[in-house]
Amino acid sequence: MPVSASAGYIVAVLSAMLNGSFPAAFKIPSVARCNLHPLLFQLYVSFGVFLSSWLALPFMPYNTQLTDAEGDTPPFPFPPLGLLAGTLFVLSVTFSFAAIPFIGLAMAQGVWGGSAILVAFIWGVAVFGNEVTSPGLAVAAIILLLTGVAGIAFCENISKYFFGPKANYASFHGDDRATPLAQGGAEDEAKLGESLDHNAVE
Repeated sequence: MPVSASAGYIVAVLSAMLNGSFPAAFKIPSVARCNLHPLLFQLYVSFGVFLSSWLALPFMPYNTQLTDAEGDTPPFPFPPLGLLAGTLFVLSVTFSFAAIPFIGLAMAQGVWGGSAILVAFIWGVAVFGNEVTSPGLAVAAIILLLTGVAGIAFCENISKYFFGPKANYASFHGDDRATPLAQGGAEDEAKLGESLDHNAVE
């Protein structure tokens, strides 16, 4: 495997690890206790993106597009679509944090992660003309990916179908919302049992 390809896979794995980790900051107990609105937390995230972007400055002299071999400064390229890409990034992260309070971190990450892979694949093949060396395997991979995303999105319904309506809500939502709902369900079952026993005695 060429060195450039190996480096590309390594960087892609690092990107996946970081992309799967940054939403967890929203659920860390010290942050969750603040009960921040997702949009407010996104504002702090945007500040973090702005500050961390300055880390690229020390590496600018090594960019051949900014400094040629003689040390001169060539014309600085500025594609406006870079601003559009930044806007799309902020919107995607905003929707990500907005989804977490409703369906939990694990389920939200699974749905948007799998969907993002599919969208990126469509962009690469349909728009940028990336070559697919094995169309059959690509189609099979897409089917497996969509099956996985659907399984994550409808895991509660699937569980109820196979295990009945008593499936524990907390097993699908790893957040604080699961506890009162699960306890409420247990209390309702206890009350129903007491009512049936009372009617049987009468």
